[in-house]
Amino acid sequence: MNNDQTPPPLPIEKVWIRGSKKKTSCWGVGGIIIAILIFLFIVFVLLANAGSKISASFTPTPTKAPSEYKTIDPRELETYPDNHKNEFVTFSGTVFHIIDDQQFQIYNGSSDNPVIIETTDHFTGLYENDYIKVYGMIEGKECTENVFNAQICQPLLIDARFVK
Repeated sequence: MNNDQTPPPLPIEKVWIRGSKKKTSCWGVGGIIIAILIFLFIVFVLLANAGSKISASFTPTPTKAPSEYKTIDPRELETYPDNHKNEFVTFSGTVFHIIDDQQFQIYNGSSDNPVIIETTDHFTGLYENDYIKVYGMIEGKECTENVFNAQICQPLLIDARFVK
């Protein structure tokens, strides 16, 4: 480049004049508010999940006396769960799927009739293939979609307790 030629102009977005850009903090008022909200949400979730864990090896005290729960035929519960809604029942069976620390699935009796069990308390020490006795209230049917988008309905027992 010789002295009589001027360099081409820079694109406007690359031109920076000293002192023209205002320095901002990433922790402005909005950022601090968001951080506080996230912190409060985490604390709330931790407190909500701070329920006591109950071991499956102890004998629970059902909501009602064990004698107040009626034994139900596995076929009756499988076929007509809505007819027995809000009834307190008991039955024994084999655990075949632990959903989380408050829900599991059990085969009712010696049948292949699955029942979803929701306990009132968190539990530990319950495993697949454990044979247990369950006490609870029939809520009716719980219907969900499987991986093939087919609707699967099973009886649901809520407010349940169990003895290993």
